[in-house]
Amino acid sequence: MAKAAKALLLDAEKVTLYDNYLCPTKNGHRNTLLGMMQLCQKPVEFHVFSEADNKPTREDREQSLEQFRDILPKNIMLFW
Repeated sequence: MAKAAKALLLDAEKVTLYDNYLCPTKNGHRNTLLGMMQLCQKPVEFHVFSEADNKPTREDREQSLEQFRDILPKNIMLFW
């Protein structure tokens, strides 16, 4: 996904993702998002919308998000 969106991400200022299956506790999902974020050259807001159904507990998701925020590129603001 990251490579396919490269042309759009290079100049992006805001990215909005709607994916009911995205989960911050899954390494593959975080790696894909991180790959997309690393392509961004400007300060960018990433807004992620995902359903909470059939996912780990809210506490587990929040803990994973906090850990993920610690490794984000400096130019990225994440809203989930």
